[in-house]
Amino acid sequence: MKCLFRIGFCGLVAELLALGGCAKKAEEPPTVSWYKEHKAEREAKDKWCIDDAARAQTADCMNAAQALQETPAASSDYSHALDGSPKPAKP
Repeated sequence: MKCLFRIGFCGLVAELLALGGCAKKAEEPPTVSWYKEHKAEREAKDKWCIDDAARAQTADCMNAAQALQETPAASSDYSHALDGSPKPAKP
């Protein structure tokens, strides 16, 4: 009986060790240049980021905000992205 327990326990430990090696690594956030090329994602990320001050300090949010600043087609509606000021009201 003890032998069966040991075999089962050793099998469980082996499975956990094998799965531990397969753990998904944290993905790198999209770069500024990627956000410059993906307008919809850039604008969606900006909206998501400005909703939470702590979230806005993440590398992903900072990259999206920087891309908004550097994109020539970016309107003045997004000038708040880096300085944290509120969006201006539309006329």
